[in-house]
Order: sequence, then structure tokens, then C-alpha cells
Amino acid sequence: MHNVVPNSRAYIAICARRARRLGVDIRVDVRATGFIVEGGRVRGVRASLKSGESVEYRASGAVVLASGDYSASPDLKREFISPAAATIEPVNVYSTGDGHRMATDVGATVINGHLAHIGVRFIPPPRSSIAESLPAFRPLARLIRIAMQRLPMALLRPFLMKFLVTVLEPAPNLFAAGAILIGSKGELVADWNDDRIAALGAVHDHRGYILFDGAIAKAFESWPNYISTAPGIAYAYLADYRRNRADLFHSAPTLEAVAAQLGIPGQAIRAAVDAVNAKREGAGDRAPKPLSTGPFYLLGPAKLLIPFTDGGLAVDTSHRVLDAGGAPIPGLYAAGSTGQGGLLLEGHGHHLGWAFTSGRLAGRNAALESVSPPLLR
Repeated sequence: MHNVVPNSRAYIAICARRARRLGVDIRVDVRATGFIVEGGRVRGVRASLKSGESVEYRASGAVVLASGDYSASPDLKREFISPAAATIEPVNVYSTGDGHRMATDVGATVINGHLAHIGVRFIPPPRSSIAESLPAFRPLARLIRIAMQRLPMALLRPFLMKFLVTVLEPAPNLFAAGAILIGSKGELVADWNDDRIAALGAVHDHRGYILFDGAIAKAFESWPNYISTAPGIAYAYLADYRRNRADLFHSAPTLEAVAAQLGIPGQAIRAAVDAVNAKREGAGDRAPKPLSTGPFYLLGPAKLLIPFTDGGLAVDTSHRVLDAGGAPIPGLYAAGSTGQGGLLLEGHGHHLGWAFTSGRLAGRNAALESVSPPLLR
């Protein structure tokens, strides 16, 4: 569902192109600030332009909210999730929760507001890849698809790795093998079996480095021990990070030497590893082996991020937004993350699938409200 070529921008470009051909007027750099409510019905939205000018847009049928989640809203994260979540940065800085805020102002309710996906991800590279700048040109997309189907993986792998080593989450099996999280001052943030989300949440900048030794590194050069993956594409191993993410990959014969590459105090990182090893030696087979085989590796920084929140407005089966009493708010629909309505979306691509499906249905139902009742029958 999310393996789109030439890049993820193709979704927006292709949908926008089709919408314009159908006569849709797309306004950019406009932020909705509230609803126009007349006679107990939502009639349109109030908005502000980039220049600061206030404008109004009125609907001939009904209004559809499709403004995403609130992962970039500290206030809503604090209200629905926790004060700690409010300090964690989003993956999408545009998910400001405006639709949720506007809807609750007219009586809507949020279901599962406390749920969010919080994960540890590698920071993006300092420069965008060529693939990210490719246009959503249909012949180009077809050529890429044919290449992916027919070319040997040995030729495709360098291009695929540019994606797989960008901002994906490090696989849990890396920690199960014995890797640990180290802070920027060399302190231990999380051992192999600690709650890494909670531990990084307590670090002031929510950043850390993944530390492991030569024995673990050797194991993660090939299947089944991968460092990151995207379903249906490929797996990235340690060598792929060495080749493609020099900004994340650090290695040296000793702990002190690899720490020096990042300006981390060698004495501190040595003390952290000694403490981990002492605990593991006493645990026997219940814990991974001590980190003692050089060379030593640091991958990072990795950062705590919120890709999405799962709190959505309560909606009915027609995607009409419901008030606290369960009655539809006249003239208001919601789709995507805004209108998730208590639906739990687990797995890759499910949020995209819900966005397309709910958006199509909500849009159709809202448009039908501008059609006279005899035509509806």
C-alpha cells in the first residue's frame, strides 16, 4: 500500500492532478481556524491566508474534515496522551490537529485520544536522495516498476537502501541480541530488555545511540538478522548502513575510540558497558552475552518520534461527525485520521487504506447533501 514509486509525493501529486481535472479548486497555504455555523448546521469554514488575511469558504453540501492527526500539536498531545508525549516531536510537522480542535468546538468528541504510535527512529540524512526529488511522472513510474520486477537485486539494492536506511525504526531483534542504548554523555539509557520508549522519553533531547560489539555486528551482516526493513521491499543489514549512512555509522577497535568519534566521554561509556556486562554475567542464559568483542559500534543518533496519533472524532457509518450524545452534527463529516472514530489500525499501510476508503465515502456523502431529495431516491 505504501510502496509507491517514484516516491511518496506521488500520492499527493497524482490525486491532485486528477482532482484538478475534475474541477476541484485546491487552495494551499491556507489554515482553517473554525466553522461557520448557521441555523444549527455547519455551513463552511473560516480560515487565514499566509498573508494573515481572514477568509471564509462555504459548502454547497457539507464540510469534510481530512486534516490528519494531532502528532504535531503539543497542546492536544498533552490533553489526550500525557505531558511527556507533548515533548516528543512528530514525523509529520503538519499534523497540527486543527480539525480535531475545530470539531470539538462545535460539540464533537474524540475516541481513543490517548493512543499514539511512539517509536525510536534514526534521524534522516543531512541531504535528500535523488529518488525523493523525482517527479510523479507516469512513464517514469512505470519504468521504475518494470525495473523493480525484472532487474537483479544486486543492481536494485543500492537504490532501495537509500530508503531503508533513512528514517525507519531499528529492528527489535538488534536489542534482543544484546545491543543497548547510550546517551550523548555516555550514560546507559536502556539495556537490551528495558523499555526503550520510556527510557528515551526521560532523556531531555529524546536522543540516543545504539551500541553493540563485534559479535553482534557479525550476526547482523546477513539474514535473518536485519537492522531495518520495509515490507515488500528489502532488508537493510549493517553493511548497508556502513555504505549509505556514514553520518550514523561509527566503529572503532575500542569503546573509548568509538565514543571519541562522537565526542562522548570514553570513561562514561566504559562505565556503562562494565555495569551492563556485570549484570549479564550474573544472569547466565537469561541474558545476552556481555559486550566484550571488538570492534565496537555506535549507530545513531536515533530519536524518539511520533509517526501518528490514533485518536479520531466519533463518526457514524456514513462518516458524519457525532456529538457527545451520539447525534450527527448537521453538515459535518470526517475522514482519515481525523475521522478514525475508534478504529484501531495496526499494520503497514492500514492508515493509508483507511484514508482512501473513508475519504471517498465521506466526500460522496457530503456531496450528496447538495442534491435534492428526489434525485437521491
